[in-house]
Amino acid sequence: MRRSEYFICGSQRSGSNVLCEALSISKVAGRPTEHFVPTFPGAQALGHRYAGFEQSEWAQAGGIETFQDFFKAILSEGSTPNGVFGTKLMWNALVAFLDKLAELPVCRGLDPVERLPAAFPQARFIHLRRRNRVRQAVSWALAAQTGNYASHQQSGRMACAEAEFDLQLLDHLYAQIHEAEVGWEAFFKEQGAEPLHLWYEDLSGKLESTVTSTISWLGVHSVRELSLSGLQHQPQATELNTEWEARFRAARLGL
Repeated sequence: MRRSEYFICGSQRSGSNVLCEALSISKVAGRPTEHFVPTFPGAQALGHRYAGFEQSEWAQAGGIETFQDFFKAILSEGSTPNGVFGTKLMWNALVAFLDKLAELPVCRGLDPVERLPAAFPQARFIHLRRRNRVRQAVSWALAAQTGNYASHQQSGRMACAEAEFDLQLLDHLYAQIHEAEVGWEAFFKEQGAEPLHLWYEDLSGKLESTVTSTISWLGVHSVRELSLSGLQHQPQATELNTEWEARFRAARLGL
């Protein structure tokens, strides 16, 4: 039986890759990553090996054919030996995930709002956000245009395109970030859950203490000498991020 289970909830470019890797390094807080994501164009090229659920590259390699088997395998894949399961879920994947949960026997006949607590009876939630939404939108636009979503992948993969300042794209992504924050808050209220609120900016400034306190929040107290010096995920921001942020703010007064 799983001792505890948690979801890191957010939107793209909120620092979830760093948080997932840091929690995994602790070896007591599960192995969170984006396990439950629908397929999308370019998923494999971007390293989303779980994208598509039972149709994913990862599932096919393991001979998994049904979502029920995929679900069981992911519970093992995302857990550490002490029974803690961790995963992350982006707002734009939530609906597809809840739809897939309906295929589990325990969720059949349930409304979408009832499915996650039926499948994860001990679920807790971490709401990860950025205080600077403008800079988040800029980071997302750059990643979407170049294909570089993680610092450790840049050297091993050619960019898919050069980055060009696109005000329409930034408007769209900024709106999606806002929608995600409002949506997650409504979801937590609907679930009757009080999430742990974390901020990207705090991860950048005090990662080890944030991870340690998060692990304590999970009810795990066996972390010893947590060292995160070998993290693969590192900040990707350059002078271009700062330039685009200034241009976006100038074009959209009040942001």
